[in-house]
Amino acid sequence: MAIAIMDNKQMKGKVMKKYIFIFLAAFVFAPMSAIAGESMDEMPTSLNSFITVSSDVVVLGDIFSNAGEKAGQAVAYAPNAGQKAVFDAPWLGRVAKAFNLGWEPVSGLERVVVERNSEVIESDAIKSVLIDRLIAEGIDPSSEITLANDSMRLYAPAGSDNDIKIDDLSYDRFGGSFVAKMSWQGENGSQIIRVRGRVDQVTEVPVMARRIMRGDIISKRDIRWVKVRSNRLQRDMIVDHSDLIGMTARRTIASDQPIRTSEVRRPLMVTKGSSVTIELTTPLMQLSTKGRALEGGSRGDIIRISNLQTNTVIEAEITGPGIARVSSSVNLAMK
Repeated sequence: MAIAIMDNKQMKGKVMKKYIFIFLAAFVFAPMSAIAGESMDEMPTSLNSFITVSSDVVVLGDIFSNAGEKAGQAVAYAPNAGQKAVFDAPWLGRVAKAFNLGWEPVSGLERVVVERNSEVIESDAIKSVLIDRLIAEGIDPSSEITLANDSMRLYAPAGSDNDIKIDDLSYDRFGGSFVAKMSWQGENGSQIIRVRGRVDQVTEVPVMARRIMRGDIISKRDIRWVKVRSNRLQRDMIVDHSDLIGMTARRTIASDQPIRTSEVRRPLMVTKGSSVTIELTTPLMQLSTKGRALEGGSRGDIIRISNLQTNTVIEAEITGPGIARVSSSVNLAMK
């Protein structure tokens, strides 16, 4: 993968020296008729303020329109892939004069910005190469990697063979960190870069696909899955979607966030202060009476209920909406 990383400060001096060299060469070897003042019969020459080039050099016709037969004359080196170069007004004026283009800068603010036609290689593509190698080294295929510079971008000349190779890899299995030496065939021969990062095991957990309000019943369509680093997964976080389906939210649950067991509960079948049918069933008899719930609860919860006939407070298990069952040990409380 022919790649370069943008670094304008480092490249500026180097690129400008190349511009000066190639300009002087062009001036020395330009046809004598051009230096002597040969006039052009074509349409007036104009400046192309923004240009994109695909070759290693910038030619006269890239910078000036209507450059005539001199349009193919190289006047500067093109910037590397992913980089830009700026030609200022004095430089442009000297080039135009050398080739007798009949153009002069109107002000010192005129300039030409040159960009190299290139392909952007995002960090995800770099991670893909690294993860394949790390899996071969024995990491869990479900792991994810994070680069020290996660916004890293590499650039390759358009149409180049974008083939990155990992020449060396050092991986700390206990700490999870790695250092990789990656190489590719760049514009100026083999290029090398060192990439640092870490490997994290991840677990897929169910989260809400939308905001769930308090009291809403959670269904399967409300759930989607996200990956969470295993070392960030708290003990009380829900990892099985069956622990969510059919549950109700105790409070508002935000979307795309891991859910704690304390945030959901089974749907309430008895609310505090509501009327409850209290049932007692034995092999010999079946009794029922009315009571008032002193607290709310879901199926299977044991709540306190006041018997409306005797004002006795008993404990009963909720078995359905507005229904609770007592054991034979509270038989007297039913009477």
